Amino acid sequence: MPAFTQFSLLKNRRFLPLLLVQFLGAFNDNFFKNALIILITYQLVTQSLLLQQLSVTIAAGLFILPFFLFSALSGQLADKLSRKHLTIIIKAFECFFMLLAALGFYFHTVSLLMFVLFLMGTHSSFFGPIKYAILPDLLEKKELIAGNALIEASTFIAILLGTLLGGLLVANHADIRLISSIMLFIAGLGLLASFYVPATTKANPDLKLNLHFIQASLKIIQQVKTEKKVFLAILAISWFWLIGATFLTQFPSFAKNILHTNANIITIFLVIFTIGVACGSLICNRLLKHQISMRWIPISLWLMSIFMIDLYFASRHPIDTTKNLISFSAFFYSITHWRICLDLLGLSISGGIYIVPLYTLIQTDTATEHRARTIAANNIINSLFIVIASLIIVFLLKIDLTVIQIFVLLGVINVGVAIYATRLIPQGLIKPLLRSVLKLLYNVELNGFENYKEAGESVVIVANHTSFLDVVLLYAFLPEELLFAINSFTARIWWIRPFLYFSKVFELDPLNPLAIKTLIKEVKKGQKCVIFPEGRITTTGGRRNSTKGRG
Repeated sequence: MPAFTQFSLLKNRRFLPLLLVQFLGAFNDNFFKNALIILITYQLVTQSLLLQQLSVTIAAGLFILPFFLFSALSGQLADKLSRKHLTIIIKAFECFFMLLAALGFYFHTVSLLMFVLFLMGTHSSFFGPIKYAILPDLLEKKELIAGNALIEASTFIAILLGTLLGGLLVANHADIRLISSIMLFIAGLGLLASFYVPATTKANPDLKLNLHFIQASLKIIQQVKTEKKVFLAILAISWFWLIGATFLTQFPSFAKNILHTNANIITIFLVIFTIGVACGSLICNRLLKHQISMRWIPISLWLMSIFMIDLYFASRHPIDTTKNLISFSAFFYSITHWRICLDLLGLSISGGIYIVPLYTLIQTDTATEHRARTIAANNIINSLFIVIASLIIVFLLKIDLTVIQIFVLLGVINVGVAIYATRLIPQGLIKPLLRSVLKLLYNVELNGFENYKEAGESVVIVANHTSFLDVVLLYAFLPEELLFAINSFTARIWWIRPFLYFSKVFELDPLNPLAIKTLIKEVKKGQKCVIFPEGRITTTGGRRNSTKGRG
């Protein structure tokens, strides 16, 4: 049997139809949205610059508004009904929406086109929970990282192609009938592909629908908050979209006002960013070797900060505004501009590596009966982050911060996120670093590891305490997150405190009879626990008698 690779999923009839539906839908969304924005800017709204800017802003708001209004309902429907049938219905509506868009383009009716943009946002808000909730039903667990990587990569490629083609056709005054035909053809292909999406069992057919969108939205967010790991993953995904939205919306200002380049460079930045995220998504699966693991998240966050901060320093150079804007060909004569492009590429690749395992965690750590509602909660929070970021950026620009100062501010804030992630996921950076240092300084040998693997859950590791280094060795070389039971008096030693920050510690008060009972409860929950029962470092090298405690 040939070895499994992520690209072998492209031949998989369980997965390929869903990928095509997602790709074609994302392409159409961005093709139509960008065509409309360019049409508003250059042809349909010519009365005033302010009216153009307001129209473009309203267009962006209309596309994101449905994610607040309908995500809760879409999540409920995806949990209650057949996801295949819902996909077919959504794609059929997309064909109707594109027909309306064709009429709007033909009659140059801005209000109708704006309404269609709202409808396309609604289409995306309803399909979003389906595409991620159905993946675990279509793929084996070992295929999930690869599946999510391909979904993310194809989505960003579709965004790029749709945005470029839609803008290019309108900017070159292409026939409206050609633009309408492309939209209808792509929507038709998406509908055709939806019929081949495999049928899956209904996750929660007895679910009662809550049609009050505010109440339903708050309810699914409250449900998600009870699952700490999943909620943190959603916040992490939302942080990625906040960074991405900030860069994508500020590229025009960055290119024109900071780098003093013409509009072609904005396109170059868009290509670099989207291709980078797509490549990072695909690289992630190779790094993780099909395993569901968060270990690359801390490193990717640190890399994102490094690239954002370096972008600031690379862009700090005086601009001679008396000259013409720098052309596409002249742009790449400067090493500084190559450095800027490499920073954007590094940032986006790191972002792609960062995002894929987070979606997989949500899929695997959420109960099947409310998985789609969890994805819907993710969409709501993502949208909220993007809107809040937009408002904050407007404020920062109002107080005369430059675009590159906003970029570096994001990079510095991201350092804090990286520190938190490093603490939360020690196997990502801290443990490999410690292992390297310990192997360099000592002749470390790991024997009997098969016994650790066979021990299962609810394990107590009783260690011989020959030095304070024992704790560090166990922490570095054992793969899972261990709970270290440490004497509360020892935990107060100043040089031990930094270690406690990066590990999971149970401070055990030997004078408190209830302390050991609390520790026992943690072990019963499946937590692997490390104890040093002697109470002090051995003087003979052998294990001394265990120190008796109360309770």
